[in-house]
Amino acid sequence: VTPLISADGRSIVFASDSPSLVAGDFNGRTDTFLFRADSSSGGPVTLPPCNLFSGALRSNARKVLAVAGACGVPAGAKQVVLKLTASQGTGKGNVQLYPGNVTNPSSGILRFNRGATRSASFKVSLGNGGIALLPFVNGNGTVRVGVEVDGYVP
Repeated sequence: VTPLISADGRSIVFASDSPSLVAGDFNGRTDTFLFRADSSSGGPVTLPPCNLFSGALRSNARKVLAVAGACGVPAGAKQVVLKLTASQGTGKGNVQLYPGNVTNPSSGILRFNRGATRSASFKVSLGNGGIALLPFVNGNGTVRVGVEVDGYVP
């Protein structure tokens, strides 16, 4: 009867007089129940794939992306689950991921060869609600980068 869902969607409160919900409850009175989704597991919340960024980046040019509040990622999220794709690199190189706009330590690295397309999934901590991309391409070249958000860790 009259279920209510919390604003973050992780708690539900409802009333029921069903004796099958609690063993030995045969008094016929309505009881109130609270269900909370277990957030202690630290597991990611899956989201429909969402394109956060797609574009060409020059070697050694940091690109900061706001993630919290985009693609269904709430403001309080601690980490984001994403798929990083590098393609059309003018030389061999890599793209490094960082939490927010920090410079160390890296949260992940995707290596690629000239002209090849490579993708990988990463779980990246959010720094000030965002992440940063830092490409390195031989010959101070460029690489096309795509960032797809697939989930987050509350």
